[in-house]
Amino acid sequence: MSEVRLWNKCRTQAEVQADMNKRITGKEASLLGYYPLDKIFLEGSNQRVLNLVNNNYARVIEAVLIDNNSLPLAYDALVSCEYSTITIDPSSQSKVALIRRFLAYPSDEGVELLSDKRIEALELRWIGNAQYAPTLLGYIEGAPPVPSENLTVEDDYNSATSVELAMSEDVSYSWNRSQEAGLGANLEAGVGAGVTTSILTAPMGVGTSVDVDVSGKFKGNFDFNYQFINQTNITSSSSLSVTDKLELRGSTEKVAHFPYLGKRFIPKNVGYALVVSALADVFITRLARSGKMIGYQVQPVDGIPPDVNTITFLINPAYTMNGSLDGLTGSKPTSSRFFRQVDKMRAQYGSLYPASYYRLKEAYNLKLAIENEDKRREAYFANFDVRTLDEISLSRNVDVGEAPTTINLQREEDKPNASANNTAATNANAEDIAKTQNQQVEQINKEAQASADKGSQEAKKKQAEINSKINDQEKRVRASDAFASWQRRMEALQIKAGKRNIVNTYVWDADGGLRAEQQSFANTVEHTIGGSFSMNAALGYEMEIEALGVAVNLTAQATVNLTQTMTKTLASSKGFQLNVDLSGVEYRDITNYKDVPLMPGEKVDRYRFMSFYLEGSTDNFTDFFNYVVDPEWLVSNDEEARALRQTQAGKPNKVWRILHRVTYVERPALMGFGRGIRPV
Repeated sequence: MSEVRLWNKCRTQAEVQADMNKRITGKEASLLGYYPLDKIFLEGSNQRVLNLVNNNYARVIEAVLIDNNSLPLAYDALVSCEYSTITIDPSSQSKVALIRRFLAYPSDEGVELLSDKRIEALELRWIGNAQYAPTLLGYIEGAPPVPSENLTVEDDYNSATSVELAMSEDVSYSWNRSQEAGLGANLEAGVGAGVTTSILTAPMGVGTSVDVDVSGKFKGNFDFNYQFINQTNITSSSSLSVTDKLELRGSTEKVAHFPYLGKRFIPKNVGYALVVSALADVFITRLARSGKMIGYQVQPVDGIPPDVNTITFLINPAYTMNGSLDGLTGSKPTSSRFFRQVDKMRAQYGSLYPASYYRLKEAYNLKLAIENEDKRREAYFANFDVRTLDEISLSRNVDVGEAPTTINLQREEDKPNASANNTAATNANAEDIAKTQNQQVEQINKEAQASADKGSQEAKKKQAEINSKINDQEKRVRASDAFASWQRRMEALQIKAGKRNIVNTYVWDADGGLRAEQQSFANTVEHTIGGSFSMNAALGYEMEIEALGVAVNLTAQATVNLTQTMTKTLASSKGFQLNVDLSGVEYRDITNYKDVPLMPGEKVDRYRFMSFYLEGSTDNFTDFFNYVVDPEWLVSNDEEARALRQTQAGKPNKVWRILHRVTYVERPALMGFGRGIRPV
């Protein structure tokens, strides 16, 4: 006997057969008592069993317990899962797709597993490529900001603005050999004669005679030299130009969100990411009879190395929303979900309250950090002592001064000593901050897991392939071993004195004015090594003749000289430039010919913003997933979102970044209000 069931009614045969080979729960209707006898336990000297209906205990008398697994009892549970697979058919050696079923059910011996049960052959179809295991290199936080309240005249403002990062790298190899040879002659002659005479002197009245020798010589010199010059210079150069560009994209509203403005062109809040990724094939599987899609498979392509690719992503609208310069569209908040508090907070804190691109403290703190770094570079150059020539002094001079500072975006909410005003403003976004903190915790956990898995040989091999694709200055292919140690040591000057961050400032106004303050930088290295051989020889005859008091001296020589020089030079340069185009921003229907606003306080007449290029940093990687990317889009099934989730699961690497910050917005509203009292 395996169990006892007591009912308060007479059950039918069908009811008995339905439950006879399975366990019941004790919650069934009409059940008075249910005693599973495999749950008997000792309480002192008595045997007891629990009644699962009312949780009372019953006493078991004179029972003999045996272990017999043949009792026909099973749990009422079954796990079933159907899935599609792609395998190789042994007979044809071609790919085939099958739908299979996995079954699992409990038994007295544990769990019975039935896997890979073939159900039906599927139709396999290749639909395209996908990125696999990408590594983030850098990203652009959208096209330059535009006011959507102005974009109401035309239906299409695509490509109205654009941002472009241009990088150029030039490498030149040159060889120079020169030979200089010469023939010449040198002739030197002299003719001289001497006489002896007596001179009579009478000092103090006493006469004295003195003999004096007098001689003279005529001397002449003549030489000439003829030089033969041969020189050859061979140069092999290459140039690499890389451009990352993002243009404005969007569409016109179907229904006007702000009726008094009309239908606006709404920019797509999209960013641009540069990655190194492997290539994968995407297959779909569907039923051969009905054509119904069953699933999809993403499989890496064997034998193809990782390569550079792009990913476009949706930007978190709570971070920046293109089309809204300062969280407002005209005089109203752009979004009731993200910027509903802007008008109230601006009434309290004015321009210091951040929203969308309008983040004054972030912009000017970032600009100040770049300017301070430029001043440090200038001081490093001024303090470099070039009067000490030995290599030890060179190394000392290279290492002198402060190391370059990595410039990162510092937010007010991230600072430990934030002011009371910022604290009050931050409280309005408490939900967003809590979400961000949760994302940071998840990121830390993922990073820890990624670090634990990094030791595999396969991961190391992939990392080596990725590194070979990244044009890093330290890993450029060059014959560095051919140069002297001090020449290679001087390359460290680029690290200490090279500019690596850019801040550009733009001011646009609807009357046709545009001010652009743009920076660019380039780093150049040139190494030359070589050798020189020089030879000079002279061969001649020297003769002296003296007769009758006349001496003749003659020297004649033929000369030969040879100089050979061989050098090779490596010259490489790398430059960066950030370009912004605002030619398509709408300027019509803002003011009339007398500069009177047509819609006072609504349309933007002038705005100023800064565009930044920040060098590679792991903080930019963390900010990308914690602030920049739209978290709702990131968890979707979008192909690019899936690829970025793989990137997020890896270890943070150094990533460059381009971002925009608005620092001034003018919506004219006071023309004709409050005239000056001074006479014209």
